Amino acid sequence: MPQEQINDIRNIIAPMYLLHDLRIYFDHLLPEDKQNEKRENIVKTLEVKSFEHLEEIYMLLIDKLDKLFQYLVICSK
Repeated sequence: MPQEQINDIRNIIAPMYLLHDLRIYFDHLLPEDKQNEKRENIVKTLEVKSFEHLEEIYMLLIDKLDKLFQYLVICSK
């Protein structure tokens, strides 16, 4: 599989991993280093200023999830 396709697949499914990271962050008691790791991953991936901008994080994540589901609908036809 060409590298471009691999990168596209990673970008398409990335919102699922970010959603998982948010769920783990908010629903589980994590050591501080793991909390920081999850926050940094989310901030870096979504390119937001900080984790405190949760509304922006949610809106970006919803947009990316919408694109993922649109892609899955197109692929399923």
